[in-house]
Amino acid sequence: FESPYLEPLIEKKRTTLPSTKQIPKINKSPTPGKPMKFSKKGEKLLEQLEGFRPYPYQDSAGFWTVGLGSLIDTRLTGTTNRRSKYEKIVKQNLGDNFVTKYAKNSANSNKLYKAARDYFKQTKTPFITYGQSKILKGKDVTKFEKTVNSTFLDTPLTQNQFDALVIWTYNLGGFSNAKTLKRVVKNNINDKELIKKTFNLYIKAGGRKSKGLA
Repeated sequence: FESPYLEPLIEKKRTTLPSTKQIPKINKSPTPGKPMKFSKKGEKLLEQLEGFRPYPYQDSAGFWTVGLGSLIDTRLTGTTNRRSKYEKIVKQNLGDNFVTKYAKNSANSNKLYKAARDYFKQTKTPFITYGQSKILKGKDVTKFEKTVNSTFLDTPLTQNQFDALVIWTYNLGGFSNAKTLKRVVKNNINDKELIKKTFNLYIKAGGRKSKGLA
């Protein structure tokens, strides 16, 4: 199911899920496998899907993001370490110029991100380089690579299928709110149409249908 598996990739990690009917479980004998690695092809596709912006911006769900889709919004859990790394990058690239001018007038990081976006529009000064964004993205990819491996270790995935799941998890963040998808992939690995339909349940970000996924 390589092609349909790659089509409905989620925009961001906060997804509104529609109610779904129970999908019957199909018994199978899983083949235990070794942990897989995200491929170069997968990395390239992820970067193409995310796009690169050298400044903070709001994704389709309204959360602050930077570089190659790295979430830094203070309203989301699990972004503390990423924000800290990003702030170190900004200090390295811009020194105290930006901080001195804007930070003292910003009550929190999210307001600072807005100021950074406006500053970029005025000066075209990048806050993060493409290379730095790849490093920031890479740390998340490693984490989600482990998530997919631990979730589907006993499921015989192809490389394309594994890459697609890593990309999807990079956007959604995990399978705690996607139990239907998890069950379908585990028990219906060769049913391309069912998997495609199940992926299509997850095309909303912030309650709105993502233009890139519709």
